[in-house]
Amino acid sequence: MKYVLFICLSFLLTACGTAVTDNLTVDETNQELSKPIAPATATPQPTPSVTSLNESTVTPNLLSPLVDAVIADLSSYLSVPAETIEVVTIEEVTWRDGSLGCPLPDMMYTMALVPGYKITLTANDSEYNYHTRKTDAFILCVKGHPIFPETP
Repeated sequence: MKYVLFICLSFLLTACGTAVTDNLTVDETNQELSKPIAPATATPQPTPSVTSLNESTVTPNLLSPLVDAVIADLSSYLSVPAETIEVVTIEEVTWRDGSLGCPLPDMMYTMALVPGYKITLTANDSEYNYHTRKTDAFILCVKGHPIFPETP
């Protein structure tokens, strides 16, 4: 597994590198470039884009399985009936990495934009935010950290 990860990382790093050869000359005695290269500038990370959804933009049948799944998860987490949980908002979001905007400390995630939703629910007079992918994965996110159900 480490070998496969090493190969993938090597390809990724190789693909990210660029050669700078235009208008550069090498001094044969010092082996230095005669034209300075400007330092690389950091590329700003995109922030998640958010679009609020309403009945005219969402097909209920499309989101129904995902919404049902997060309601069932919260119902299990709080030990309350699913009927007592209400959907407050569903926002279409593009997360900037595989953590879905809710990373674990010291964990590595895929560095790709991930389309999904932020679903806000209420139960027991409190709000709960679920971060999801478009169709299948979701996580309960509290104060920027994921909450996982206890396993027996």
